[in-house]
Amino acid sequence: MKDTKGNLAMRKNEIVKELEKIGLQAEWQTVNKNGVLHTGIVIVSQVGKVAPIIYTDGLVKDTDSLDMAVNKILAQYQKVRSTSIDADKITSRDYVLEHITIAVQKDGIEKIVKRESGLDGIEAYLVVMDSSFEDGNMSMKVTANLLLKACISEPEAWKRAEQNLHKSVRIQSMAEVMTEIMGEEFVELCGVDDRMYIISNKSKIKGASAILDKETMEEFAKQHNTKRIAVLPSSVHEMLLVPETSIFDEEALSNMVRDVNTSEVVPEERLTDRAYILNF
Repeated sequence: MKDTKGNLAMRKNEIVKELEKIGLQAEWQTVNKNGVLHTGIVIVSQVGKVAPIIYTDGLVKDTDSLDMAVNKILAQYQKVRSTSIDADKITSRDYVLEHITIAVQKDGIEKIVKRESGLDGIEAYLVVMDSSFEDGNMSMKVTANLLLKACISEPEAWKRAEQNLHKSVRIQSMAEVMTEIMGEEFVELCGVDDRMYIISNKSKIKGASAILDKETMEEFAKQHNTKRIAVLPSSVHEMLLVPETSIFDEEALSNMVRDVNTSEVVPEERLTDRAYILNF
């Protein structure tokens, strides 16, 4: 292996060739994560197993030699290969229908299967998610080409995704969540606003879309005897619910969302800098 250095973009083909020498097929991809672009490499083994994408931003430096760049990628591949999945399986009809669900992100121009969410500035899209792996989760945005390979129409895909989403929705009070994280004594000592709730999915990955499950939201409003619920986009993984909207005004809630986004949420996980009021 030549000990060359240079810009990663110029060495991509060299890295792929080095991986091919040890029986690994590799393909570079630019991934759009909620409007933030990331560079990554997908590796397929000789037996057709696809490993999760390895993001090279911050992993491989321009100053790295070719040997060092390849070794860094291989080291990361060893960490994620246990979550590899058969290339044919992830495009099969049964697998897609079992794992398809809905996620949300900021409005964008990606060529994926998506639609309006009903929340200004936020779009809903289809994603295949598998949380059965011991070392992590697999997710793949759904394209028209994937549905074609799986022999699934778009209406059928959305219908099954809505059903799968409904089964995965979870709502917990803020106090309950903080108790799980910090312990009951800490919550009692510091106090937690018990008027706020967190809505997400079972895996708590890309769970902000749970807000789109109408049946769950209508039942939540009924339980709290309210016709109005304030919704605060916390991240792409969860949203906050405030059933007692008379306590806050929409502007104050939006300021809260904006402040948290600026200080706590990474760009690829941010939704919008505003709150929403849902009427039932």
